[in-house]
Amino acid sequence: MESFAIAPDFTAVASGAEGDLGSVGEEGTTAYEDAIEEYASLEEIREQIAARLEQDGLEMYVQFRIDERGLVVGLIGPQVFFGADDASLTDLATLLIDDLSGPLRDQPRSLSIEGHANSLPSSNYATNWELSSARSTQVLRRMVESGGIDPASIGATGYGDARPAADGTGADALAANRRVDVVVVPDVSDEVRALLPEIAEAVQNGSITLDDLRASAARSAQNEGDPT
Repeated sequence: MESFAIAPDFTAVASGAEGDLGSVGEEGTTAYEDAIEEYASLEEIREQIAARLEQDGLEMYVQFRIDERGLVVGLIGPQVFFGADDASLTDLATLLIDDLSGPLRDQPRSLSIEGHANSLPSSNYATNWELSSARSTQVLRRMVESGGIDPASIGATGYGDARPAADGTGADALAANRRVDVVVVPDVSDEVRALLPEIAEAVQNGSITLDDLRASAARSAQNEGDPT
């Protein structure tokens, strides 16, 4: 998609101008419209999950972000979910996963459960690959067996210690890398995925609102359909 090289100026859109949103050509504009709607849909899921967690006082154990992978629900507070060199879910972990399962069950996208381990060698598993895979599998099983998630829409992956969230070998870094991410995967093109982090950053830093983005996309679509 050669016309996709120019990104929109979100700051200009926020100030009421058209910016570059309509200058990328018909295909590019459509990609931005799709990305805006996908971002809005993922944000709605995030709000539903956050509300459930807040009811049970569990909001401090989850971090959200929207990037090119989709909506990433990071299960933080590793001591809450797994012990060191262990893949067994704690009672609190099962409660939190059950809170996630309700909103995730009611949306059409696939889910990717991504397990991670820290750099310490495992004594209970052959390698950290097996340990991280076991952790993601335990989360998947809870979501399917108790949360009602369609098994055809969910998969589990183990990344071992290859993708650390924190550098170093201190206690905090080791704990931070003992984690699982639940990813809500958009069913959109790679071009649309690539725009999601840009939109998320613009909305989060206050340079534009989601309503502004939708209004600008609507104006652009109207201009394209205007024969004059």
